[in-house]
Amino acid sequence: MRILSGLFTLILNSKTIYRKSLLLIIDLFLIFLSYYVFFNLYRSNQSGLNINDYRMLIISTIIVAIPIYIFTGQYKSLTRYIASFSLYRMAIRNIFLFLVAVFLTYLFGFKILSLKSLILIWLVNNVSSGFIKISLSDILSEVFNKKKNKVKRVAIYGAGANGVELSQTISRSKSQILKMFIDDNQSLHGRYINEYPIYSPDLIYKYENEIDLILIAIPNLKKNKLNQIVQKMQNYRLPVIKIPSLEDITNGLVSIEELRPIPIEECLGRDPIPPMRELLHPGIKSKSVCVLGAGGSIGSELARQIIRLNPRRIVILEISEPSLYYINEELKSISNNCIEINSILGSAMDILLLKNIFRKFEVDVVFHAAAYKHVPLVENNPLQGISNNVISTLKVCEASIACGLSNMILISTDKAVRPSNVMGASKRFAELIVQNFAELQLIEKKRNPNKKTTCFSIVRFGNVLNSSGSVLPLFRKQIEAGGPITLTHENVERYFMTIPEAAELVLQTTVMSKGGEVFLLDMGTPIKIKDLAEKMIRSSGLTIKNDLNPEGDIEIKITGLRPGEKMYEELLIDAKSIKTEHPIIFKAIEKSLPRDFLFDKIKKLEEAISSFDIESAINILSEIVPEWERNL
Repeated sequence: MRILSGLFTLILNSKTIYRKSLLLIIDLFLIFLSYYVFFNLYRSNQSGLNINDYRMLIISTIIVAIPIYIFTGQYKSLTRYIASFSLYRMAIRNIFLFLVAVFLTYLFGFKILSLKSLILIWLVNNVSSGFIKISLSDILSEVFNKKKNKVKRVAIYGAGANGVELSQTISRSKSQILKMFIDDNQSLHGRYINEYPIYSPDLIYKYENEIDLILIAIPNLKKNKLNQIVQKMQNYRLPVIKIPSLEDITNGLVSIEELRPIPIEECLGRDPIPPMRELLHPGIKSKSVCVLGAGGSIGSELARQIIRLNPRRIVILEISEPSLYYINEELKSISNNCIEINSILGSAMDILLLKNIFRKFEVDVVFHAAAYKHVPLVENNPLQGISNNVISTLKVCEASIACGLSNMILISTDKAVRPSNVMGASKRFAELIVQNFAELQLIEKKRNPNKKTTCFSIVRFGNVLNSSGSVLPLFRKQIEAGGPITLTHENVERYFMTIPEAAELVLQTTVMSKGGEVFLLDMGTPIKIKDLAEKMIRSSGLTIKNDLNPEGDIEIKITGLRPGEKMYEELLIDAKSIKTEHPIIFKAIEKSLPRDFLFDKIKKLEEAISSFDIESAINILSEIVPEWERNL
């Protein structure tokens, strides 16, 4: 077998004209062989056919075959990718070939075979040719596969039409070898698709050493089902990849050699709930909407979704020039210049700028998403973090009332609940400011029902996948670099939600708010960061390197908790959540502080910030947020 493989490798490396010549010689030999076999088996039935006529018939057929095979594209197809339609074309060529050969022998007066005999010869020739072509295709595919340094042994999860079509694609792959099918349908277990067995997923443990990769070939698979499959397969330490649509593969848009890992968003285990139009549109449509911090992960997604809801205009404010440029260009592309976009370069701490923006553009609704949120950076730069997160919220609230906005929504975080770091404590301080302004406006509304007041509310949620503060971009970068993945503690848990889902839910709270509420987004079940890292490794088609698998691809290293980092996060402080009309949006009324006490501390905080007095600023923060587990 090694000699045969070496021979075919030598042929494959030769010039194209030599390979085509070899194929032509094989086809001509098969013509001769067909005649020879038939003539010797049925010579007694061919009365009147002498040996010279027989030879001339063979010679005529071979002579005619050469130009027909060459000029009708017999050798343009790649032999290793031969398919059924190629065999059909070959059969049609042979019909034409034998008809021409018979005509020539008749023209020169040679005795010809009967029609029945010619049909039988034609059948023998096609069967032998087809067998040779398919055998060559299999041998060449095997040779090409072996030329790869590492060929992955693949199991297809899903024995339906998509799985069958994928198996045919893999049969032509240079880097994949199909070993089996896996399917949940019990009626299929123990049966075969072509020569490949179909097994129950419960039996994979018997074959885990025979498989390198699981390909999921089930269309329209819900996230919770996908998560179950991924979890089950990863228990066997098998990487899992979900294939793209077969249309993309068959149309050449995606190669089987370049399958991408399952986006981790699809493994959250919860299918996003569609937005309620009665909550989504009224808060935005035909209004002038402002997004502060529009270059950030949440701010930019809010801006994208807002502009699709047909506001009268959108105003985006961002302190980072590159970030503002990119989101501005993206919004112009989305709106197709049909919606007024105003991009302002500046800080949310500048109250004069805020008032000018709100009045000039007649802003109705403002989303305050401008904040420093990277825990380690804010921990190392506490004064800047407190200043940006707290003082900006104060200025936005003051400007909102002064300019008569209808709604002001603060984007907060679960790290504000019993915070263990400066960032979380500063966001809790910001929440208390918004709550105080909300109470003030509700009192004003009771005194004078006809007076226009501003509705203040807070939306609090956990980590969003792929945001600038998320671990996902870091893990992905570490995986691409070959590892290791660095993890602070193996038991750290976090809530996760996708950026679009979080932004969509924030927008829907605008209509539900009456003033002073803290809206909580149902983040599902908290996820261990270690489990998330392992899923990312395996969904990338790689294996985890550890004591049980020292030959694995990516190692996970535990580095220890960072200053201010919590083991787990919460969404409520001391209140109970109340259901709203939206199934995964809840609300709570958290405790607030007396206005005089709060604003006295804010005044002292501003003085500490202006004099760069970090110690005083930290002390004030701990007085306002006594539940903060202070580390500084």
